[in-house]
Amino acid sequence: MLFGNHHGGVTFRYTQDSEKRTVDIGTDIKNGVSKRNQGLAGRFTYNWNYRYFVDFNFGYTGSENFAPGNQFGFSSRLFSLAWNVAEESFVKNNLKWMNMFKIRYSHGKVGNDNIGDNNRFPYLYTIATTGYNSEGKPNYVYNWGFGDYGKSFIGTHYTQMASNGITWEVATKDDLGLIFLCLMTNLQRQLTISTKTYRYFFNT
Repeated sequence: MLFGNHHGGVTFRYTQDSEKRTVDIGTDIKNGVSKRNQGLAGRFTYNWNYRYFVDFNFGYTGSENFAPGNQFGFSSRLFSLAWNVAEESFVKNNLKWMNMFKIRYSHGKVGNDNIGDNNRFPYLYTIATTGYNSEGKPNYVYNWGFGDYGKSFIGTHYTQMASNGITWEVATKDDLGLIFLCLMTNLQRQLTISTKTYRYFFNT
């Protein structure tokens, strides 16, 4: 969109995908269930006379990997502000060789539904029965005393703990960047300083 010195744009995108694994799935039936995602993404951009810039992006996505009620969330959110100093009159009049000198800051969050190294359905726990090893001794059991295995008991145990409250893992990233462009010498330089943090979210 173009209105005089005002420039902007709006974009939306809907996606729906399904991926099914057919090899090396082992004996766990969960590994053979399709991975499904559904999402809506959007982007809004605006700049005034190519001097001041504002961008905003979002992604609202659902994953079947989480319990009902926690499947949908904002898997990505990003906004950025930028100032192209080279478009200011005091630069154009005195530093004509400078084509771009942009200062840009962005803050964003990105979601990940692949929790725990491809752990399917972390809201479902799994149980296994303790067996015996080749020496006739119990495997993976509590030993309530000391010494030999005679004081151990066989039974069932958890192989995967579960939580209905677990949802998207979120990574937060902040960027501060400088972009310099001089077409007279075909010189372009870019410097970016970034910080990133990760956080798991549990609903209570």
